[in-house]
Amino acid sequence: QTLGLLTVLACASVSHALQLQIYGNAGFAGDPELFNISSLDFQFPAKFTNRTFSAMVLGSFMPNYSDGGEWNLSCTSSGVSAFIYLDDHLVCQGGNDPDTWGAYKPESTVPWPGTPSTQGLPYFVRAKFTHRSNEATSPTFSLLYTAGDTAIAAPVPASAFSEELQPAQMTRLAMSDRLTHGIWNTWAKQSVTAHILLPAGVMLKIGLCDLNTRSCKEDGEKGDIDSGVVRLGPHALDHSYTQLYFSQAAANVSIETSQRDGDFFMVVTPAAGFNASQFAVVVIALFTDQNVPGASWGLPGAVSASVEGNGSISAVADGDGIKAVNMYGTQPVSTAPINVGGNNPVYLSWVLSADGVVVSTGGKRSRDQIVKTVSDAKAAELARYAAYGEVGEAKEASQAGMMWNLQWSPGIPGTFAPVSRGWGRPWVIFDWDNIFGAYQLSLDAKELGYSQLAAVIKTKTAEGMVPNYWQPQGISYDRTEPIIGSKVLSAMYAKYGDKWIVELLFGDLFDWTQWFMRNREQADLICLGSNPNLPSDPGANTMQAARYESGLDNSPMYDGEFYNTSSHRMMLYDVGMSSMVAMELQALANLSLTAFDPPRTKEHAILTGQLERLSSAISTELWDDQSGIFANKFSNGSGFYRRFSPTSFYPMQAGIATPSQAETCLLYTSDAADEEDSVDLGGRRIIKKKKNTNNDNRENQTRASKTTKTVTMRTSLCSRCIG
Repeated sequence: QTLGLLTVLACASVSHALQLQIYGNAGFAGDPELFNISSLDFQFPAKFTNRTFSAMVLGSFMPNYSDGGEWNLSCTSSGVSAFIYLDDHLVCQGGNDPDTWGAYKPESTVPWPGTPSTQGLPYFVRAKFTHRSNEATSPTFSLLYTAGDTAIAAPVPASAFSEELQPAQMTRLAMSDRLTHGIWNTWAKQSVTAHILLPAGVMLKIGLCDLNTRSCKEDGEKGDIDSGVVRLGPHALDHSYTQLYFSQAAANVSIETSQRDGDFFMVVTPAAGFNASQFAVVVIALFTDQNVPGASWGLPGAVSASVEGNGSISAVADGDGIKAVNMYGTQPVSTAPINVGGNNPVYLSWVLSADGVVVSTGGKRSRDQIVKTVSDAKAAELARYAAYGEVGEAKEASQAGMMWNLQWSPGIPGTFAPVSRGWGRPWVIFDWDNIFGAYQLSLDAKELGYSQLAAVIKTKTAEGMVPNYWQPQGISYDRTEPIIGSKVLSAMYAKYGDKWIVELLFGDLFDWTQWFMRNREQADLICLGSNPNLPSDPGANTMQAARYESGLDNSPMYDGEFYNTSSHRMMLYDVGMSSMVAMELQALANLSLTAFDPPRTKEHAILTGQLERLSSAISTELWDDQSGIFANKFSNGSGFYRRFSPTSFYPMQAGIATPSQAETCLLYTSDAADEEDSVDLGGRRIIKKKKNTNNDNRENQTRASKTTKTVTMRTSLCSRCIG
């Protein structure tokens, strides 16, 4: 079947460039019906008007710029929600949750000015649509453009599209499905006690009710975590086991979950010290459709509950292709009145007992079967931590910190873990924080790490840099943060050898390095800054905005006011950022030769030339011989700014320091730190008391003994730092 401009046409009558895939549900699940379309200006087939569906268009986009030099893109839609991406850059959206996307400001002028990696190449176009059966409007969509002096938007012509697909992009999309389809997780920001099955969008909210007051605590929100109402426990990388403690009034319970083959298992056990029979466990069922806080994803369906016997809940997604979810209890349902929020909520409750409350989805199971499933999953997960020996507890805590933050959104392919459920509108991706998270995840869960890294790097702006923060309702177009993506990608490639992830992100990371060289390089060194005249924070082009670019927002290294509003930079050569840019240039240069066949020799030459200049300047200009350490230096000739921090060691990590510099710098930590009034340890200022001069001789004798041991240990460390 074939769709042309608002008309269904015969295959033989027109040349077609794109394929439209339409799924019989809102979750892109099952096998789609396929249609050929000539452009992104079309009407969906009439038979889908009163049916829930999702649809996707994939291909390539290459405008003919001869008629104006650049194209300004926009879109109109009726009866569908839409996301339109070029190389994963969201250029247009409509019909989506206004609380999330209402304030989004797309960069929709192509070609993008700051992305040399895309010059002369087609963009990968990905268009996503969803339509709900209660939207009777015949769904249509049109991607429009203006060019040159033309003020009236016209549909983008079919000549701008082709059916060419990018293999790395297709691999990412397939991976995204593997990470989410058929998986239960606390995917939404709002609550860590709300487990959602994708792609159906079924949510089971687990709450605790006081039968005396009838009041219920239905969500485990960020504030509850902060206050101790919720205490998070283990969370398996494959979601096979989770545990947390949840409080309501005098009650405190442990909630354990597991999953297997798409079925969900839950065991709620009371802690000691309260009368369990005065409380009930409630499970509220709904779909993540409209007006669901933190999960207004347009995934509709119907839920119903039966109070007969042990109770059951049925959740059926709209459309076809998605299996119904049926949940069953293992003890008689409670009929005690409780106050559950929402409009006509569908729920079941069970009185808490010493044996706890046990439920599962799928077929009916006995209490013992469910408890054993969860218990086995717990034992398997704890065994994974035990393998780490004395640091097993640290492994458990750090992994839980990532996994309890793991989320999903219709606007981002795959999974991502922001720094916190409580920040952002409705969530926020931070540059280096979340790249570190990608590296952490990749150590044990390769695809979670890949998904995380891609989610961060693909926030790249039209100017070519990954912003300090990216959220649907605000983006820091004026500034970036420390650049570590290529170094992390290089570590992933060294561990797993997957070329597709390098192919996916290489161009974006190359653009990011070149953005630094265009916007932050001065005298072959890097200065922090903040660009004006972009849709950015009101505080752009200020000292504070430039401090934020450091990623060390409150570091005493940047105390004072030394910002040049004309150059849009601090008047300070930054040893930390200069060294990180150097490490990125090196990592990307290595990947350009080892991950591509044939090698990317053009990019390699650019990267190595820039690396040579930057490394030479760091070694000669930012070495403070008087202090024996690398240091930031004022660009106006005022000398070094002697506020030292761990960034002083970055030239060693970058392989830039000479052996003599490295040894002297490492010895500094045992001596100079004792002399300074304040030392910055990773952004945290330590104020030190002055020495009592009467005790100098005794202290010097003690230090001499300590230094003998320190020299031996740190000289060995030195060889590894510069290697």
